[in-house]
Amino acid sequence: YQRRVRGARPGAYLSQYSTIGYVLIGIIFLVLGLKLKTDEIKDALRSGHVFLVGIISSLFITGVVAAGLTGELPWDEPFTPVANRTSMFGPYEFRIGVMLYYSVPCTITAGIVLVQQAEGNLPMAGAIATVANVIGCYTTPILLQLFLAKAEGKFDVASVLLKLTFSILMPVIVGKLLQCIPAVPKAVVSTQSTGIAQS
Repeated sequence: YQRRVRGARPGAYLSQYSTIGYVLIGIIFLVLGLKLKTDEIKDALRSGHVFLVGIISSLFITGVVAAGLTGELPWDEPFTPVANRTSMFGPYEFRIGVMLYYSVPCTITAGIVLVQQAEGNLPMAGAIATVANVIGCYTTPILLQLFLAKAEGKFDVASVLLKLTFSILMPVIVGKLLQCIPAVPKAVVSTQSTGIAQS
């Protein structure tokens, strides 16, 4: 137990500096921008109706359905002490977690792997997952604010969207622009090849 507590100290210390989290997220989406292939998105847009249905389903329909189903369940009131909880479905905070889960799009890797196993259209899956992950950064806070009106933990949507712009959208754009430098795509391909060989 003491070892686990000691191991958690660096994380607890770093959690005091929220900027570090945004920087790390920025690095992740910078890498996404470096690997982003707009040709796949252009190909997907040729089947615009399929692409649009995929985006709407991923970003809105699943969240709306989850909100409708969970909204009818008898949750305990927010911040109810454990000893006073009576609902078989758990506390209202659990609904917040469910709504968060269904309001965000799946990860790019998961989306592609699932479609690959189903022998589906991989370029379309990659395009939908990529675009949905970027747009979802903006739609998720708004959906949660709308669906979870009962929750006391309110947040400033405008401030969240501004932070997401600088930590997610801008790194993706910068990564994509860096692809204009001839040496960058070669380095990305070389790094990917090395990682696959080591694994």
